[in-house]
Amino acid sequence: MLVEEHLVLSKRPGLLPSRLKQLVPTVGTFYTRLPLRKAFEEYNEKHCLTKRRHITISFNEIRHILNLAQIMALSTSEGREDL
Repeated sequence: MLVEEHLVLSKRPGLLPSRLKQLVPTVGTFYTRLPLRKAFEEYNEKHCLTKRRHITISFNEIRHILNLAQIMALSTSEGREDL
């Protein structure tokens, strides 16, 4: 949801920044649709993010999930889902 909002607002200059841009000021431009839910589920399976009670998700973990989603998007767009 945040990424889609960011995509729409980044195409219209002069509007307020997206919520994603406010949360992560250094976020760049997204050129592909990202499978964020799938990436989060895979990352969560390995690192148990949702089982934590007192430690919130860190900026680096968000970055890792975005990177994983980018790799997943690129691998499916090339017809290779075996990565």
